[in-house]
Amino acid sequence: MVNEFHIRKVSSNDIPELLNLMNMYIVDFYKREKPNEFNLRALIQHLLDHPASGLQFGAEDQNGRLIGFATMYFTFSTLNVKRQAILNDLFVIPEARGWGSVIPNLLKLYSGE
Repeated sequence: MVNEFHIRKVSSNDIPELLNLMNMYIVDFYKREKPNEFNLRALIQHLLDHPASGLQFGAEDQNGRLIGFATMYFTFSTLNVKRQAILNDLFVIPEARGWGSVIPNLLKLYSGE
């Protein structure tokens, strides 16, 4: 069986799953202390409410479960004299790693192609 996923922008309905994934990313992957849930939820909500500051994408399996996420923040480049996006976070749960390449799918979605 081939495991498939697709990438989409997250919505407010994804917050519970996204909180869990972000905690796995911070605590399990980076071995940092668990962040304050209120602050983490506020960050997610800020990005949902203010997409000009950044976007979050979710990788969803064929059952509709989020198996990963990516966070992109926007800033400006003095050298390029324009706005740019920085891919800050990219995380996929261990059992879903190797299913395919997330970055080309993410770039395709973001660029609108």
